[in-house]
Parts: sequence; structure tokens; C-alpha cells
Amino acid sequence: PAPTHTKGLLGGYVPLQGELTVPTARADKIVAVMGVGNKARDYDERDLFVATRLADITYDLAERKQAEQQIHFMAYNDALTGLPNRRLFADRLHQAVSLTRRSHHMLAIGYLDLDSFKPINDRHGHQMGDRLLMQLADRLTQELRDTDTLARLGGDEFVILLNHLGNIYQGEEIIR
Repeated sequence: PAPTHTKGLLGGYVPLQGELTVPTARADKIVAVMGVGNKARDYDERDLFVATRLADITYDLAERKQAEQQIHFMAYNDALTGLPNRRLFADRLHQAVSLTRRSHHMLAIGYLDLDSFKPINDRHGHQMGDRLLMQLADRLTQELRDTDTLARLGGDEFVILLNHLGNIYQGEEIIR
């Protein structure tokens, strides 16, 4: 009899007696592998066809899901910084206003426009300007609370939405 093995399965599974492993290739590269095991009789060409087709369909569905997620991200987030864009900010602002009315907390909006940003791009190039914007976005995000939103409106313009404020001084402190 053929040796039994678990092929990485956790304990409690039936040891594999036989298996059929099918690679999925795209552009001459293996991108996924699917395996089936423990068929009572030997695997044949029909099994290979079904497993190959199933592997291809599964991979195509995974690719499609990933593409849909990427499109959704691009629709609501800034491509450079990954921050929410105008559209997502508007949605979060609408939700924050509704929540504020019900909870009787306050909210604050801060607008940030970088002075003299154009000369940085002109003098040091757009790559350096992009790096500056990404670092600024990271630093501001680290200073905000989880309930707050930092969005990039475009160029060197950012907006900050502070939620669940008990008083105006709390908002001023966070902005500082």
C-alpha cells in the first residue's frame, strides 16, 4: 500500500491515501495549486479535467473579488495616501452629523492647506512632494483618534473630522 501522509492537515483528519494536485497557471506562471484526495479508485483524465476546471474557476473568482475590492477602494480613497477621498469624507460627515444629533456630542471639522507646497514640487520634483504628502498623512493619522477621519481632498488639501467631542476645547486640543 501507498504511504499515508497528512499534507499539512491538522490532526483528526483521515490520512491521505491518494491525491490529485492541479496547478493553475496564468501567463506561464503557477499562481495557485488545488488538490483533492482520498478517492476510492484511481484518478483518471476526467478527474483531472474537473479538478483543473474547478481550480481555474476558483482562481478567476478570487481575482474578480480582488479587482472589485480594488475598484471599491479607488472609488472612496485617495490613490496616493490611501486616505478617504471627498466622497468617503462626505459620507462620514453625514453619518457624524446624524450621530451627533442623537448623542448630543459635538463634532469639529478642520481644514488643512499646506502653504508653499508648489515650490517643493517645483524644486524637488513630484516624487519628493508625494513622499511629503504621504508622511504628513501618516503623522496626522497617528495623532488622531480611531473615531476621527483624516481625508485628502486633493493636492495639498486635507480635512479632519473630529467626532464624539464633549466640548469645543477637546476639539481644539486634538487639532493642536
